Amino acid sequence: MILGTDGKRKLRLRRKTNDELFPLYDSQLILQYRSKAALNEARRVLGHFKSSLGQFPPTPELATAFLVKFKDRQPTTLYRYYSILKGFMAWYGEKLETKIKTPDTLPDYIESSDIEKLKDAMRSKKTHKKVIERNILLIDVGIKTGLRRAELANLKVGDINLAQRYLTVRMGKGMKDRIVDLTPSLSLSLEAYLKGKGPEVSVFGLQASTISGMIHWAAKRAGVDIHCHSLRHFFGEKLVDTGTDLEIVRRLMGHSNLGTTQRYLGRSDQQRKNAIDRLENPTSDLENTTQALTKEKLEREVKQLRLDQHTMDTGKLI
Repeated sequence: MILGTDGKRKLRLRRKTNDELFPLYDSQLILQYRSKAALNEARRVLGHFKSSLGQFPPTPELATAFLVKFKDRQPTTLYRYYSILKGFMAWYGEKLETKIKTPDTLPDYIESSDIEKLKDAMRSKKTHKKVIERNILLIDVGIKTGLRRAELANLKVGDINLAQRYLTVRMGKGMKDRIVDLTPSLSLSLEAYLKGKGPEVSVFGLQASTISGMIHWAAKRAGVDIHCHSLRHFFGEKLVDTGTDLEIVRRLMGHSNLGTTQRYLGRSDQQRKNAIDRLENPTSDLENTTQALTKEKLEREVKQLRLDQHTMDTGKLI
């Protein structure tokens, strides 16, 4: 019987003991996981799986029996274990027949008042004024750009273009770069904060785990249910609430597919309320939208007039 390339590879792997097999797969993990935390988690789960196997070779049945031990864990945890084992078994040449679906959960809904309470807790901390300013700015960057925890930690001064009002996320989740535009107020805050700092300097100078701990402390002090990823959820919610096209939301948040972004539709309080209101008053939402657009137009015109006046005044001084 002539074995193909895959057949020869499977045969070589099956001749190895578990003590040889799992370290061999580790090189695949290193290439697959760019996050150190994710890499360590995969190693931890596979280490437990190896211990449960003893001297028996890996099989889909034994992998399923291993997963059953964690049936009472959170759905997201169980799915993470399943994904890690599925990848290992596929590399080994065996298909894991067990199907565990990705939990279809809604993002946390965060009230604007809770964000303010979080900031107040940061301000109440007995520390240097500049540290408080940095922490408040970090929250603002989180809720106005939707950056993930690691992306906030990895953000460098050179990634921010204040002249064009945008920042670049380098090697975000899935090793993808993306552009996120900055609001005028956030641009001004960043400009003042970054003054005199070189392009290679870390914007916040904090590790990802430190950022999580900082938000956790402030949330507990403020009595609000907020964690670091909640800032990103807040950003997504506000984009959807203001009627932003879902494809734009997807690109701003760096989602791989639109299905992930669509979860925010089910969580958007404002859109749900508007939809129900239209059942009894179909024109109310249109009127509200028209009023909002008119207000926005007036605000833009006022800003432009102030800018023109400032330019004229500056010209007179020169």
